[in-house]
Amino acid sequence: MKHIMIISGKLILIILFLFIFSCATTQQEIKIPIVDADYFTVEAPHGTWAYKVDKQMEFIIISFEKYKHSTLGGPGIGSILIQVFRNGVKQEGWHLSEEEVADDFRNQEENIMRFERGTKGKYNLKDVKKDITTIGGKKLYRMSYKVNFPYNIKEGWKVINAVLYLYFPPEFKENHIFYGFIFSESHPKGALVTFDVGLIYPVINSLRIKNP
Repeated sequence: MKHIMIISGKLILIILFLFIFSCATTQQEIKIPIVDADYFTVEAPHGTWAYKVDKQMEFIIISFEKYKHSTLGGPGIGSILIQVFRNGVKQEGWHLSEEEVADDFRNQEENIMRFERGTKGKYNLKDVKKDITTIGGKKLYRMSYKVNFPYNIKEGWKVINAVLYLYFPPEFKENHIFYGFIFSESHPKGALVTFDVGLIYPVINSLRIKNP
């Protein structure tokens, strides 16, 4: 199927490279409980995070990032990234159901990552799983995966665990806009860390769409 999204499907690769290059981001205590991105709002995660809002045409993404520590304490050894984005379907795809759009989006992301792995050999994609779940009453199309990639000679290999959720609100049939949530964590291979995807649940539950 040809590309039907407003923003083309290198989203997860963008997330990957954000992880590689953003660890120096200054973190700050988020003072405002609500982050407003014009078309929608979400509640910020609890704690100390760096955050920003990026806008490209109708595509909007809110990013929250914080350092990750080992289970034994000590300095930060990786980072956690929570992102919320707004995307949509081009007119030529308006006849598609939400299931078809969700499958197209997830398959496209997976295919891009597998193509990049095969042609550039920069990382290994593993454990890709796709299913449907419900969080806070929202039906979500989920894709989880793991990536191993060489970081540098000193630090060796790093690992990214990630979960993508796609949400299609009731008005999707009229305006063809959907929302996505990404939870990702990175750490050196072999590090003693936990993967708590539940950190994103309150953010998912807090989504409020303005003037749908």
